Amino acid sequence: NYNIFLNGNDRAKRGVTNEDRYAIIQKPLGIILEEGSDGMVFIAKIDPNGNAAKSNFDIRIGDIVTAVSATFGDEVWSTRGV
Repeated sequence: NYNIFLNGNDRAKRGVTNEDRYAIIQKPLGIILEEGSDGMVFIAKIDPNGNAAKSNFDIRIGDIVTAVSATFGDEVWSTRGV
């Protein structure tokens, strides 16, 4: 289920578990994100020389980004309604 926050107003923080697919990427990410007509954020482009491509995580164009990490701590925040 790629849409973990069906309601864009429900942007409560949550943690990442071993059952989630995730990537840890240092800034600058080297990706371009876009919002689809359904409101979901997806990876539109990946810089082959950027940190995402060099991260050894399986990151692909078209991947849905459901949440991003906080500046500090272990919480992640929904990308819905951003």
